[in-house]
Amino acid sequence: MTTPDSARSPKVAIVTLGCGRNEVDSANAAGLLAASGYEVVDDPEQADAIVVNTCAFIEAAKQESIDTIFSAVSLKQPRAGVLPASVSAEEGERGSSDAVLDPAGPKEHGRARAVLVMGCLAERYTETLRAELPEADAVVPFADYARLPAPLRSTLRGGTPGPSAPAAPPVPAVPIPDRPAAAPLAASVAPSRAVRPALVPPAGRRTLPMVFPTPAGAAFPARPLARGPVALVKLAEGCDRDCSFCAIPSFRGGFRSRRPTEVVDEVAWLAGQGISEVVLVAENSTSYGKDLGGRSALVQLLRELATVDGLRRVRLQYLQPDELTPGLLEEMAANPVVCSYFDLSLQHASAPVLRRMRRGGSRRDFLDLVGRIRALDPDAAFRSNFILGFPGERRQDVREVEDFLEEARLDWVAFFAYSAEDGTTALALDGRVPARTARTRVERLTELQARVLDGVQAGWVGRRLEVLVDRVDPKGTAEARSFREGPEHDGLVRVEGLSGAAAGDYLEVEVTGAEGPELCARPLRQARPASASLRTRDALATGPARVRAR
Repeated sequence: MTTPDSARSPKVAIVTLGCGRNEVDSANAAGLLAASGYEVVDDPEQADAIVVNTCAFIEAAKQESIDTIFSAVSLKQPRAGVLPASVSAEEGERGSSDAVLDPAGPKEHGRARAVLVMGCLAERYTETLRAELPEADAVVPFADYARLPAPLRSTLRGGTPGPSAPAAPPVPAVPIPDRPAAAPLAASVAPSRAVRPALVPPAGRRTLPMVFPTPAGAAFPARPLARGPVALVKLAEGCDRDCSFCAIPSFRGGFRSRRPTEVVDEVAWLAGQGISEVVLVAENSTSYGKDLGGRSALVQLLRELATVDGLRRVRLQYLQPDELTPGLLEEMAANPVVCSYFDLSLQHASAPVLRRMRRGGSRRDFLDLVGRIRALDPDAAFRSNFILGFPGERRQDVREVEDFLEEARLDWVAFFAYSAEDGTTALALDGRVPARTARTRVERLTELQARVLDGVQAGWVGRRLEVLVDRVDPKGTAEARSFREGPEHDGLVRVEGLSGAAAGDYLEVEVTGAEGPELCARPLRQARPASASLRTRDALATGPARVRAR
């Protein structure tokens, strides 16, 4: 059997699904593999091995993960004794993807010799996937992440992967439906079979270490060199909350904070590589430090990050409303690098539904919270998400959400239909809402929020913002973001008529119009790199309110 050319490093592509925490895990996996002699590439079609980092948050995420695994398998070369996966043009519905693959049509096989599965699906259903997905060469749970190169190396050499084989130390440098909804790896690659494994999770909450622990002698887990102006950094692992709809604590384990020095060292290294915006992620960022001696640890960490040379922005995600202390709110409003951007995990606005979710709050409580934040900064940006169709949800409960949205006037909101998950207490609740009703409610509230957003966006026309350029097209039009827009999931600021700007530059712009989630703007000052930006919260006078230049 042939193997990758020994004169070159084997190429590995990592396909990431799910949340920002998974993106960080993929970055750490890429760093670990690079330190072990692999070349990490973007294009799965050019890879000797494909690693699929899966999500298992809700049923749709599990289905997407399974479909992506099958799509990856369809790119494998046939091995001796193993039949290649069949690919049918009629099987399944085709979905979109960010992966770089040939859109001309499905292939009989590609150059890949191995497909490895990691992520939450691999952790939650390890043995089931190993038994029922022989097409995957290895299923790697969290405990084996530090040894990821070992099963990969064994498979590429034609052997049987051993999940606990040692690897070179790194250095920093629910049933699935029979018919798939999408083939996320590529629109042109259909899943390889119609029979999905019946996924049954183990019972109980697990006690886990850090997913990627810091190796001895290193300051933080390995990750690749910076490739753009923005990077995600993980604050912690796991969650101690007991929300009735969520299974994450059962497979991600209890909450474990990273040491502040480790976070600061990683951010400082990223800033030295050209990163000017860092997004801090965790299952619950507001719990940071509670296992380190006190909740003031997050405030202290933010103050330390403000001293990192080259760092322009820090963005906090996943804030629990009942854990947002006055001290943290004040720090986020006053800290010179922290974006006035509040990603609030609200989930609903009706008190009865929130109690059934095992969460606190109400429409009035959340309006009071938004009001307190706006008293500190009238221009604060808000993001949140809501679950509709939760067991017991009535029309008046949905109306509570509608009233909240109209009064709160949040910037960015996502809506999801309730998904019944194995191992959650919500499975035992009565008052099930028909799936069709839940989808209708999602559609109605999505339309309502679009109207709210139109008003919010219109309020920025004629005002000034400082934006970070993410990309520039050949015609000189830039896609950029102010403090209001997080990467990937929020809106953007489209700036036309640029000359000499590049990704990573900061611009002062004037907003000239709004189209849905996009603001249109014209540049007011010449582009300047992040290193040349002021280290203070500059304010641009724009009439009755003042806008932070970050």
